[in-house]
Amino acid sequence: MPARLVGFSVTFLLARVAVLLVAMCLSGLVGAQTTPMASSPRLPIAVMQRTVDSLNAASASAKSRARAYQALGGGHEAAQDQSSAVAAYERAIPLALASRDSLTLADAQHALGLLHWRRNNFDRALTYLTPALSVRLALGDRLGAARVFGTRGSAHYQLGEYEPALNDFVQSLAIRREAGDSAGVARILTNLGKTYHDWNQLTRAQRMFEEAVAAAEGVNDAVTLGYALNSLAMLSVDRKDFAAARRFVARSESAYNGPDVSRLPLDSLSIWSLNTTASALILMREGRAVEALPMLEAVRGAGAAGGDTRVQARALLYLGEAYGALGNRTAAKVALERSLGFARMVRQRVMILDALLQLAELEEGAGNAVAALRNLRAYQALRDSIFDQSTAQRLAAMEANAVTVREQQENARLREAQRLQSLTIERQRTVGALGAVILLLAATVVALLVYFNRQGRMREAVLASVNADTAATNLNLRNALAEVQTLSGLIPICASCKMVRNDKGYWDTVETYISSRSQATFSHSICQSCGPKLYGDLWPSESESNMP
Repeated sequence: MPARLVGFSVTFLLARVAVLLVAMCLSGLVGAQTTPMASSPRLPIAVMQRTVDSLNAASASAKSRARAYQALGGGHEAAQDQSSAVAAYERAIPLALASRDSLTLADAQHALGLLHWRRNNFDRALTYLTPALSVRLALGDRLGAARVFGTRGSAHYQLGEYEPALNDFVQSLAIRREAGDSAGVARILTNLGKTYHDWNQLTRAQRMFEEAVAAAEGVNDAVTLGYALNSLAMLSVDRKDFAAARRFVARSESAYNGPDVSRLPLDSLSIWSLNTTASALILMREGRAVEALPMLEAVRGAGAAGGDTRVQARALLYLGEAYGALGNRTAAKVALERSLGFARMVRQRVMILDALLQLAELEEGAGNAVAALRNLRAYQALRDSIFDQSTAQRLAAMEANAVTVREQQENARLREAQRLQSLTIERQRTVGALGAVILLLAATVVALLVYFNRQGRMREAVLASVNADTAATNLNLRNALAEVQTLSGLIPICASCKMVRNDKGYWDTVETYISSRSQATFSHSICQSCGPKLYGDLWPSESESNMP
């Protein structure tokens, strides 16, 4: 099959399983707590393997093969086959590097680091998580970087490296707060609380746990809520507030056992062991070590059956305390030494500290001063390396800086809100002013329309009057014209007698001709020129005619 066709056919398969890797990247809580993977349809591992084999046989692109191996690793991890998952991710990483597929590279590195974290290989986990973080930051994937920060911080925490752990948690928390990721904020706050609890900063730890509980309740994150409540229960035990501790354990169990909670089998074991251990500690610190023993033995047995070294180390640590409280020094010493061995295997330095201190007290009670001093010196040296004063000052400065950054971000957010509010008010004022101007213009236009309309009506009235007068004048003219007959054309007249020839060829007097063709009539008189000719001296002279 051509490589191009193979790459196209596998695209849909890779999209279906990509959600597995995203879900796995969400884990990384301190202790045994992890984020449950989303419940979604998964392709069978056999189908994923055939896809990988087809791509390899077709010499497909390194990018397609990297994504196929990454998906296969997710399938193996979902099936709890961690060894096969590790092998698949390890094949995906060099292929992603060769193809410069940064996203697949970061996903595979983070998934592989998280797998090593689950297997208590925290140093190995850090070798993958640190480059995964660099790639996420280079890609500008801040939420992806926040998840890696959280997981890497958990690895540092498990190694007892509190300063880098706290730094990573603070970095993750800042990004998650900025992004509004309340579920992520709840998880990181719980991790920070655990760190401060180990540091014996109980007030700070409680503040973190309570904020984590509120955040988890706000987004209905039952698993994170249960883990934060369990952490509050353990803190209450150290404060000897056993009533509060019982309430927190009950609420934690209720959250974990909700009908909509989805989690892996490994998570279920960790969840059960955490709450069972907390309940046993309450009984033991109340002086009821006999009742606590079977509960702690059950936790130890479950850890052994599940291959969880950390669970066994913790259970044996508390078993040693319980046996010591009952006066059974031999059983207490055996349990504490086994706990010390398991804790050293997984580099749980806080557990190592507790085991060394209890062994020193046990040996001192038995009169073994040399053994007691040896354990006490080992305890003091380790404690100084973890909880030295300079580190405490740096941690305090780090927390203060985180608070300052958070306050600055909040102030910046408030300033931006005020700026936007001012812009809104200014915009409203501008709109109001423009509205007023528009209303004024509209009123002016209406007034002008009314004025011109009135003027128009007046002009129409004047025009109507003028038209009426004109009509009357025209009527008079027409009537006058009807009475007037007009003479026109060439009129033949005799040069001597002044007779006019009519249309029939006869000669008429001027009076007859004009009277027949118009409404004019003639009256006769004698002019001053003709009078003397006709009457001689009888005609009065001109001076006489002008006399009054």
